[in-house]
Amino acid sequence: MSRRHLCDTPGCGKERKRWQRLCSRCFFALPGDIRTGLVSAFKEHRMADWRQWKKRACEYLATPRPPRRPPIDSATAYERTARLLGEH
Repeated sequence: MSRRHLCDTPGCGKERKRWQRLCSRCFFALPGDIRTGLVSAFKEHRMADWRQWKKRACEYLATPRPPRRPPIDSATAYERTARLLGEH
């Protein structure tokens, strides 16, 4: 039986591939600076920094995000552009 590899983000608990540090959900949810900081600190064996990056990742994922706006259709976009340009 192979060993389970878990995501580095505290509280996630999802499995990742052996060569990855984050699961796919956390990878796409975190900004690039946190992702690269986490990976590079682990590769360079800077465990204190790695733990700090893990903490930042957990804090980032815990903060609520504003809801996304629903997409608009092309007719509404065209109407708004015409109004902005002063066209009739």
